[in-house]
Amino acid sequence: MSPMSSSKDTKALISISTTNSHTFDASEATKAWEFRQKHEQVGRALDKYSRLLLEQKQLHELPEPDGTFVDSIWNFITADKQSNPEWLEHPENTVYMVWGDTRKPIQQDLVTLNRAFRQQDPFTKFFCSTFLNWWHVLYSRFRNPDGELDEYMYQEKTMSKYMGVVVMIVASALPTCSIVALYFIHSPIWRLVFIILFGGVFATALAFFTDAKSVEIFTASVALASVQVVFVGTAFGNGNRTGNGN
Repeated sequence: MSPMSSSKDTKALISISTTNSHTFDASEATKAWEFRQKHEQVGRALDKYSRLLLEQKQLHELPEPDGTFVDSIWNFITADKQSNPEWLEHPENTVYMVWGDTRKPIQQDLVTLNRAFRQQDPFTKFFCSTFLNWWHVLYSRFRNPDGELDEYMYQEKTMSKYMGVVVMIVASALPTCSIVALYFIHSPIWRLVFIILFGGVFATALAFFTDAKSVEIFTASVALASVQVVFVGTAFGNGNRTGNGN
């Protein structure tokens, strides 16, 4: 850049800054002052819009509550033993309403601050909703309610412990069952077919019982297939040696 062009750029910057200074320091009842007022008004509106946009983003990131928990809240609100059944007024008394036949929440925009719901895998959701409803139907026939309002209370720690036991049993049994099945399958073709089918079952189990990503499921499936191939190759080699020995 030449010294002359540099001098022109400097003069242009000084001219712009001087114009802005006169614009924002203008007195009232002038066009510059009106421009300043509009500028400040638009700035406040943009700041408000940005805050609302961020709040909406944070709200949409919150997880949805499980239908079982919403049903529990609704049962508590409408309990017969409440001293004042009409203690909530409209519309607060309709927020946690559920359908009478399915016991699912009517409101579809409910959120929860419990981060555990965001990290729930399909098995945990099934255990805490569908399975728990089945268990409650059977459990309530043989045991009286636990609370003062005839409610049944299930401890979250106890449920998490049982879910962990089920997951560990399935995780340890699946690979072992595949090896045992391959041991009793003598046809090479059917062994390969079983490896393919069991690989699909194993990947489905990982997706259902864990919150693993697709890459992690793919890696685990390849690792299991490698173990099965080694077993089949060893079995083939032993069978060939046995046949040659005979």
